[in-house]
Amino acid sequence: MWVVVIFVTIPLGNEIRDWLLLARKPAEARRYELAKDAFSLTSFPLVSHRRAGFTAFEFENERLHVVSEYDVPHDHAVLIQDRLCVTRDDVLEVYRYRKGQSLERLLDLELRAKPVELIASREPLVAVRFKDGVMQVIDPPNVWSELRPAAPVLAMGNLVWQLALVVTNGVVFWSPEAGEVAGTNTARTIHLPTETTPTMIAGTRGRILLGESSGSIQELRRTGDRFEIKRSARLPAAPIAVHGTKFALSVACSNGALATLDWRNESKLALAHVSKTRAPFASFQFYADQGFALLDPRTLVQFNPTPGNRLAIQIVAVALAGSGGCVLLWLLFKRRERSWWRYAVLFAVGIVYALNLKAKWSASSPIEAIHYLEYGVLGVLAARALRHHLDDWGVYPVGFLVVTLIGMADEVYQWIHPARTEDLDDVLLNMKSGGLMLAAFAFGAPLRGQASRFGARSRRVFGWLMLPLAIGLGLFIQFLSQFGHEVRAPDGGIMVSRFPGDALRRLDTERGVDLGRRLQGIAELPYEESLKLLEGEWFLYELRVHLFRRDVHFNRAGYFVAYKENQILSHYFSNTVARTSYRWDTPQIQKCLSQLGDEQGRDYRSPVSAQLITRFGPANLWSVVALIAAACGFLVFRTRSRS
Repeated sequence: MWVVVIFVTIPLGNEIRDWLLLARKPAEARRYELAKDAFSLTSFPLVSHRRAGFTAFEFENERLHVVSEYDVPHDHAVLIQDRLCVTRDDVLEVYRYRKGQSLERLLDLELRAKPVELIASREPLVAVRFKDGVMQVIDPPNVWSELRPAAPVLAMGNLVWQLALVVTNGVVFWSPEAGEVAGTNTARTIHLPTETTPTMIAGTRGRILLGESSGSIQELRRTGDRFEIKRSARLPAAPIAVHGTKFALSVACSNGALATLDWRNESKLALAHVSKTRAPFASFQFYADQGFALLDPRTLVQFNPTPGNRLAIQIVAVALAGSGGCVLLWLLFKRRERSWWRYAVLFAVGIVYALNLKAKWSASSPIEAIHYLEYGVLGVLAARALRHHLDDWGVYPVGFLVVTLIGMADEVYQWIHPARTEDLDDVLLNMKSGGLMLAAFAFGAPLRGQASRFGARSRRVFGWLMLPLAIGLGLFIQFLSQFGHEVRAPDGGIMVSRFPGDALRRLDTERGVDLGRRLQGIAELPYEESLKLLEGEWFLYELRVHLFRRDVHFNRAGYFVAYKENQILSHYFSNTVARTSYRWDTPQIQKCLSQLGDEQGRDYRSPVSAQLITRFGPANLWSVVALIAAACGFLVFRTRSRS
């Protein structure tokens, strides 16, 4: 019976976990009364009062606190990292914003006319739209591009890597690359399946979402020069803002509704919950995994779009605390345990659980928190099942191996399942969860009737289980994780790659022309989409990530990182990059050097491919597995010969 309960626990636990995460409607957390009439939240945590300036908020301990007030009259505003861009009549003003400090005015730029809209394009760029339909993309103080769409612009959005303009027959994308000069970059149009009346286009978690005035929200998938509707859902009103998590998509609608969509199924968007306020949203912004809305000029409302996350963590905390309390009462009054060190062990395990749950609470990571309860219960069930077959202390280490094997099987299932992802860290988390609970029972509340020795039968079972576990871990690391090499560039830069340094140079020299042509062929695609196409072509995959990191930091004025990434590219990918539009000329390098000063010689470690295993290789891995297998074989043979 216990074996059946064990194998039902994991799938049932996963279903309960998924249900908990979507169990509650988006909820209003609290309201704030503003001292002045507010106009927009597009620069949040700066609240725009237009001609009355800004109020700067700070979000701490799940609450907003006023930090400072800024007397900067404006018509439109957008905050890009630490750059606050505002327009006043036909002038664009750029300020440096630091929390709690006064604004530092950097420059003024005269525009061609008074703009009607201002959004962030790609840091540190800003997109300005004028009444006659002309768009300008500006890297203050330079105008990078001037776009004149053939059809009226119905909506525009920032997809992080590019600017998207929705017109009547399609979506116009403009994607700048660092180092381009004004006028050389071009926009492209991807056609939509039908004519639409959009209210919003946005990107979240690598997906493109289009909202329509009819209340429909669609996830788009590109096929050639056209878009297809991958999946869609009907909402109470036109969507105006979106925020995606691993399990759910939160959507704010113009009528004051906040909807939660279950998007785990790749073929459909399922409406899970809708909560509605008493008034439409005048402005809405997602910030720090919370939603903030203006209901009227003086009322700012904070929403928790996924309260199921905290509910799941609260249930885990209550369940663990309740279980601990029951165990203590059982020890005190049922078993009348008088050994103080057993209580000390339980107290220490409880502290470890509390610290881990606090970390998951701060990070809003309910899935990991639920694993503590799920695999802890599994460990206890495994020990109780094994006590009918093992009459000594071996039920605990053998139970730990059972929990680990089931945790590995769960991760293999997630590797197979298209909507889930596997992770070696999850296997370690499962082991820690089961191990903690088993340790609590082994040393704090051991099962009655179990001998304190580690008998021959337990050692034999331990050996038989350890053998497939060692081989399984080896296969898991070999195929689901990846090995890499730490490569040191001559100028002090360090990176991790799937190839040794010599192999990188050889590939770049021998195949640079073909690889450069391949990379240039997908240069216009969004960054996430290009990575999906390059998965498996690891030389180009790593090159594209290095290029993205270099360009993003160059645009954000992070010249040290941009320069060091470019040095890595020049040492190991120069021949390939030279065949593409990503190559840098002297002006970009000189701009970096002029800003670096003494930092130029400082060491730099690139985080690209940092998840690869470099401390040991496949030969070391399988040598350890072979040693463990030999030890297990010896243990089984010796215990069997003695018996």
